[in-house]
Parts: sequence; structure tokens; C-alpha cells
Amino acid sequence: MNKRSQLEAFFLLNRTDPTARKYTFDEIPQRYVWNETDMIWHVRKHGRQIGRNLHGERSININDQQIQFYVLDEIDKLLKSIGKSLKQFNQLPQPPPCYL
Repeated sequence: MNKRSQLEAFFLLNRTDPTARKYTFDEIPQRYVWNETDMIWHVRKHGRQIGRNLHGERSININDQQIQFYVLDEIDKLLKSIGKSLKQFNQLPQPPPCYL
């Protein structure tokens, strides 16, 4: 069996999927999933991947709301380091209490 690289499959994907053409090779794993058996990229059904899965470790798929909650939690941690809290800033979105 002739193994196709992810880069070769990227070029094939660009020939067959017009949507893929707007992404660079580095952006493809955020929108597509690599199928090792078929040696092709498949469109992600939901969520996004953070980072690239280079060594077979599990990838993390999270949605935009989860990203927002994570970022707000990080902001809250920074604020707490100077004696403040995200709850003091009513104009900012507030994540659920389980995130803070």
C-alpha cells in the first residue's frame, strides 16, 4: 500500500474541497481530521482543535464558548494576583461559577 503524507493529502483536499483552499496547511487540523486508515482529511463535525496532534496524543476539541470561559478564567486569575476579581467588571461577560 502506498502511504500518502498529510501534505500530499492536503493538496488532494484542495483539489476536491473549495472550502479547504482558504486554509493553510497549518490551519487544516483546526477544521479537518486526519484519517490514518484512508490517508485523507475529513471535515470536523464540531468544535475546534487546539494545537496539532503530532505524536499521536489525544487532541482537545472545544467550542467557542468553552474557549471564552477559559480565557475569562485566566483573566480572573491575573486580576486576583493584584487583589481584584472579574466580578468587579460588570461590563465583561461572566463565565459560570464552575469556571471561576
